[in-house]
Amino acid sequence: VNLNGKVWTLIQHPQRDTAAYYSIDQVNSDLSVVSEVNLPNLNATKTYSIQNYRDGFLIYSSDFSQLLYYASPTSQSQTIKLLTPTVAGLHPAFLDASTSSILAVYSPSAATPMKNSKTEVIIMGTDGHTKNLIFNGNYTSGRMCGLSSLCIVGGNNLIVYDTSATKPHELLTIDNVASTLLTPSGFLVVNKTGVLNLNVNDGVGFYEFVFGDYEFNNIYKTDGGYTLSLS
Repeated sequence: VNLNGKVWTLIQHPQRDTAAYYSIDQVNSDLSVVSEVNLPNLNATKTYSIQNYRDGFLIYSSDFSQLLYYASPTSQSQTIKLLTPTVAGLHPAFLDASTSSILAVYSPSAATPMKNSKTEVIIMGTDGHTKNLIFNGNYTSGRMCGLSSLCIVGGNNLIVYDTSATKPHELLTIDNVASTLLTPSGFLVVNKTGVLNLNVNDGVGFYEFVFGDYEFNNIYKTDGGYTLSLS
């Protein structure tokens, strides 16, 4: 995560001379450690991820059972509780944190036929207001991508929903989607053509980058932009 221009990374330390533990380390561009802060509230036997959230960062377990907000690396953690999905048999699939909300996607197993499956998305604002949305189909990721718009991905398709009403309303669909990313320049959709900057509110967009003869591998968010991996 990037905090005030400094890069911090979550590190899991295996048991050696001391018991296993987690820390958050400030690192230089060559990944050398500047400082280390122990995180005693994390269970060393669990797997965690980290994202920027509000003015600090969010650390969460892979099963979404533990979410901790830190205003800074040295501050005390605050526990965040997500609602339990109302649809039985779903599993944690994806979590996206931003300055204003946390979005969690719960999906059925990959073997569940698309026509028989349901996905539940839980959106929690920083004010504590929570919304549960249920969709037909098997979706594996999602992001808030407009004023009241939700972009969810299932298979190779991205579907944009308006969530301002009680029941989500489908706005548009984009096929052959490989990845999505929310950046300061806008909501980016990567398809077989290139990197599409999509204005969901107006339903228009433009290609920031066209792949041509290159093949897309991955896209990474960086401070103020993104980096593409191509071959």
